[in-house]
Amino acid sequence: MLAMAAATAVGSAALGIASPASAHAAPGSSGPVVSITFDDSTADQLAAADVLERLGLRATFFVISGHIDEPGYFTRDDLDRVARQGHEIGGHTVLHPRLAEVSADEARREICLDRTNLTEWGHEPRVLAYPFSSTAPSVEDSARSCGYDAARLVGGLAARDSCVACDKTEAMPLQDPFSARSPGQFDPTWTLPEMQTLVLDAERTGGGWLPLVFHHICDACEDNAVGLTQFSAFADWLAARQAAGTLTVRTASEALGLAALPLRETPDVPFGAPPSSPVNPTLEDRGPDGRPVCWTFAPSGVNTATVAAAPGRGGGSGAERITVTEYRSGDAKLLPTMDLGDCAPAASEGHRYRLATGFQSDAPVQYALFVRDFHGSWSYWTSSPFFAASERWDEARWVTPETPPGTTALSFGLALTGVGSLTVDSTTMTPTVDPFPPLSGPRALAIAAISGAAALVLATIGLWVRRARRTAH
Repeated sequence: MLAMAAATAVGSAALGIASPASAHAAPGSSGPVVSITFDDSTADQLAAADVLERLGLRATFFVISGHIDEPGYFTRDDLDRVARQGHEIGGHTVLHPRLAEVSADEARREICLDRTNLTEWGHEPRVLAYPFSSTAPSVEDSARSCGYDAARLVGGLAARDSCVACDKTEAMPLQDPFSARSPGQFDPTWTLPEMQTLVLDAERTGGGWLPLVFHHICDACEDNAVGLTQFSAFADWLAARQAAGTLTVRTASEALGLAALPLRETPDVPFGAPPSSPVNPTLEDRGPDGRPVCWTFAPSGVNTATVAAAPGRGGGSGAERITVTEYRSGDAKLLPTMDLGDCAPAASEGHRYRLATGFQSDAPVQYALFVRDFHGSWSYWTSSPFFAASERWDEARWVTPETPPGTTALSFGLALTGVGSLTVDSTTMTPTVDPFPPLSGPRALAIAAISGAAALVLATIGLWVRRARRTAH
């Protein structure tokens, strides 16, 4: 670890970061290097990748590896297709947390495991984008130690309506490669002329690096979206400016002079190992926001749901009341936070777990269960049968089926699936111990045959005994 940190000491000289104007400029260009970057690997960005391929432009896609193959995100095939188009794949953590707000260990797991996933999938992540632009010195240290050569923020450079007195571009070489600034992110309020002005202002500086940050590419579908038509027009304009020699479009790694460097290794960082029971099981440990530490309110579907602190069993304060006032679909529940090791209880594949939660409700409730795999990705697994409503404190007890292959952790909680109120208190999760594990294959058949024969012998003996008793009487 110390050797790796020393090898990646802060400073562009140690990283070999060259000036893009000299290393990557188009013939006759003395203007800035522009990088088109996309955060979050959402499926609607694929259309933008196709637009750029048509124009011969290459972008950097910062990928949330824990969301790959989830609805609305890239699939593994999408990721490979984008890479084959010549676009760069960068890191954006496994689960997209605010890295400065989680523990240093959790932040390191998020950064390192994400990079491990991407490299195992055949990509070369050299640059990280901090989710929500959330960083701290310890987070930057983790980015270095996990093998990255640079990391990008959202904001810090001059933009349309923010930081107007700030620099128009990042001077090269970067003073701090792990705090690379950008003009912020585009959203539906940006017009095409405003986007072009941002670049023209950078051209007037005569050089430097201008990383542009996009998220969704769709028509006002999200508050951080840009429409495909507008994006296409902007990309056409950038290609024309590059042809005219006023700027150069390059991926982040190319702009920073990193693409030709050997890819650094990622250290092996395992999942955390909290107890195999929820952290803060009584909900009494509260954070600065008043919410239970290591627990997340997780409504889904189309409904109106709220959560608030409530009196617990025995008059304690450690309870949470979930209220659903309008319902069309989905559910509302309180879950152990789905993370990589600080909160979610560890679990193993092929095991069964005994769950218990104290509750009151005026509607039926059921457990909803989620599993984490060895990539750090979370997905819905199964639900329990329903438990009847109970005006008095009761306990919902259930033993899970065997966990799926690759399971590394569980998150679960009682859920309301309609209008009503549910109050939850202490929750436990303990592994079951099956005295006779299930068998399969020839051994199972042999034991079944032996058991059948033994049962026949016992039945015959019992018949003889009964006959002997009748004869004796």
